[in-house]
Amino acid sequence: FFKLTLPPVCTILLLSVFFFVNDIHPFGEKSLSWSDMSNLFVPFLNQFKDILDGKSSLFLNFKNAGGMNFYGSFLLYISSLFSLLVKFVPKSEMFKFINVLLMLKISVCALTAAYCFYFLRHNLSIFMTTVLSVTYAFCGYNLMYYQNYSWLDMVFIFPLLIVALMRLAHERKILPYTVILSLSFVMHYQISYMFVIFVVCFILTYCYFHSPDERINFCKDIFIGSFLAALVTAVIWLPVLGQFGNSSRSDFSLVDTISMRSLFFHGASTYLPLLMATALPFVFIILGLLQKRYNPFFTMLLILTTIPFAVEPINIMWHGGPYMCFPCRFGFITIFLALLCASYSIDESKVKLKKARFVFNLSIFVLPYVCYLYIQRMLANKVVYGYTDTLNGNVDLLISMGKVFAVFLISYGLIYMIFRRGYLSKSVYMIALSCVFFSESFFYADIYVAHASKEWKDINDGYVNSYSLENKIADEHFFRVKLAEDIYSNGNYVGALGYNSLSHYSSMIDRNYVRVMKKLGYGGVWVTICPYGGTLLTDALLSVKYIIDEESENSLKSKSLVIKPLAEFLPLGIILPRESSKVLSDLPELADRTQYQEYFSRAILGENIIKRYLPKSEIENVQGKYFIAKDSVLNYDLHVVGENSLYFDIFDNKIFFDMDLMNSVEVSINGRVLEEGYPKLYRNGLLYIGDFKDEDVKITLHLKKDVKCASFGIFGVDVVKLHGLCSKLRGAELNVKGSGLYGECSAEEDCTLFVSLPYNDNYMVKLNGKKIDYQRALGGFISIDLSKGENEINITFIPKGFILGSIMSILGILLLGVYVKFVTKLEKFTKFDRAVKVIVLIGSSLIFIIVYIVPVVIKIFV
Repeated sequence: FFKLTLPPVCTILLLSVFFFVNDIHPFGEKSLSWSDMSNLFVPFLNQFKDILDGKSSLFLNFKNAGGMNFYGSFLLYISSLFSLLVKFVPKSEMFKFINVLLMLKISVCALTAAYCFYFLRHNLSIFMTTVLSVTYAFCGYNLMYYQNYSWLDMVFIFPLLIVALMRLAHERKILPYTVILSLSFVMHYQISYMFVIFVVCFILTYCYFHSPDERINFCKDIFIGSFLAALVTAVIWLPVLGQFGNSSRSDFSLVDTISMRSLFFHGASTYLPLLMATALPFVFIILGLLQKRYNPFFTMLLILTTIPFAVEPINIMWHGGPYMCFPCRFGFITIFLALLCASYSIDESKVKLKKARFVFNLSIFVLPYVCYLYIQRMLANKVVYGYTDTLNGNVDLLISMGKVFAVFLISYGLIYMIFRRGYLSKSVYMIALSCVFFSESFFYADIYVAHASKEWKDINDGYVNSYSLENKIADEHFFRVKLAEDIYSNGNYVGALGYNSLSHYSSMIDRNYVRVMKKLGYGGVWVTICPYGGTLLTDALLSVKYIIDEESENSLKSKSLVIKPLAEFLPLGIILPRESSKVLSDLPELADRTQYQEYFSRAILGENIIKRYLPKSEIENVQGKYFIAKDSVLNYDLHVVGENSLYFDIFDNKIFFDMDLMNSVEVSINGRVLEEGYPKLYRNGLLYIGDFKDEDVKITLHLKKDVKCASFGIFGVDVVKLHGLCSKLRGAELNVKGSGLYGECSAEEDCTLFVSLPYNDNYMVKLNGKKIDYQRALGGFISIDLSKGENEINITFIPKGFILGSIMSILGILLLGVYVKFVTKLEKFTKFDRAVKVIVLIGSSLIFIIVYIVPVVIKIFV
């Protein structure tokens, strides 16, 4: 009882003390949220709250990317049982409630680790079980990567997977393995892929250490368990595979990704601290190896899962492709295996106490005191906060972390060896070891958690206060909302408020949608479309009706945000002449974004309301590329006739933001600097210069670096013409209904309906109850042919593969029940044990070769 309950209780107590000392909720006002937790996970939890409240759909969700399949994002980021608790939490409190969720998850990590140690190392003392379990809870992975909310679910599931695999191997219990593997796919399918690689390593290691007869039953059982788990979770992985294939993540092949990276120790300063933050297991492992006290089976697994830390191509294969930030996302597997190996190396036999132990009992506490003084000195050094400030390490940070690791490694080692030699009583040994552990845990928690809570406090407070904008728009019709520039760069913020949005940030965003939106002038970076950019024209055509802006000239910290209506707005469905369908059919490959604005204007409004302005000096253009030298000054002396909105464009027609363009142009208007450096990392859409009416305007572009791009210049949108043409267009009133849209409209003749719904080949469109085809429109949207008379329009969406996956999952659950019920009788009918063993071994060997050998060969020879 104490072996299982003491570790999570100690974890909660330690976290409570740490939260109290650092003024962190629920004992203070700060949130632990930072980086992706603030920009992605907390907004998604608030969106999930809307789904639970019936305000939006888990499938076609208009809060994101104009209307996207949210199923994949849900499964990748927030499909945790803990997420259901958000039903009872106000959105404005989510930034604080996330602290409670993290405390619960980290405590469960200690609980499941304790259960695994209890199962495998039943004779391990309560003290060592607690120390090793709490070490797992406070490991470097949890402290450095906790902002990825869903990953912690996998951290606490992994010890259960170890137990399930051992029970399958030694007791022939298939059910625990099938259930745990299935649960891991539900919690986080991406890291479950890493679980599969680990299972392959487990299979090969087990077969290496066991006899041929033992291999037969093991291979058969793991084949059946894995097959049933694959069937049970088909409703997860089958729809997700299709969505992942259309996402920005799939833009790069593995060969390209591997060949671009360094072979050894790429980013070591970022991921080695994952291991360095837990020095204790390395003490026991080193001493265990020296004393030949170790478990060869788990030691082999530890070696196999440590290799990716050193060899980057293998690391890429463990991730299944490019991973951007957060390398070694499987790192908790390595850390727990290190703790497991340590548990086999610990010598807890009785020690014959020496007479001189009194002196050592007093002097041994010098080590915790030295550790305390040293970490206080290190905390005064800004270098140790480098990861939290940048999400990346550096050489100075690695050296500093190496010094801290060495201090704790030596301290743990001395305390343990002095105890084993009989110079310390057990109680003093436990207290001294605990003191060093507390120092280590609080040091890493300070630099990875407390520092982040301080640095992001103003940003998080701004988000929290801005939730006062929720439910402020009393408009029953469909509309979208955007942000003014310089408010927030968070692509999920508008959706978290409960409003429909064109913006989105997640790995599951459709890459074609990103391409089209960037061509239309909205900012974005790979997996992001930002909540600002575009023009008056594109906002109107894409049903953007409101903008969140600052109420006054106050700074962002004043939180004086207000929702303002935009001047022009068109409904989600726009009725156009039937002959427009040819123009709408696709978006041609044009030279620059000014031409895309012109094309959209002609296609929908029937007239070009865009005017391109030219500088005094000609810009060199070779084969569709502009070349402008550093320190060049381009002057635009404009005479604006009528009322125009002016925009500056610099773009290179890439889904990735071209870092070479960052901060390349200083933009001045009538002698006043508007932007010191444009574009920026997230603000890289069209730059809004201002509105001008019947006046002369002088715009100066000063090049701060050499520029090579596909699109460059100044253009204007005729505001008066836009208003006149928009007022003439007729729209179809489409509104959200479940996972789709519903609306009615009357047509005086056969016509085409342009719907600014992102294109997907999995909609079902019904017109007056009859299923009809729809077409891709303007590259990234859809159009529907309407007939003369009354038209009832119904657009529904179910993720591709969801229905088939559901059938497969139901079948898998039934087969699992049949197998568990009649396992003894079914054993008599299985005559292909040896064939299954060969299949499992060959399959596992091929996967091992693909993960561990092929990428190294590719890197060396490609």
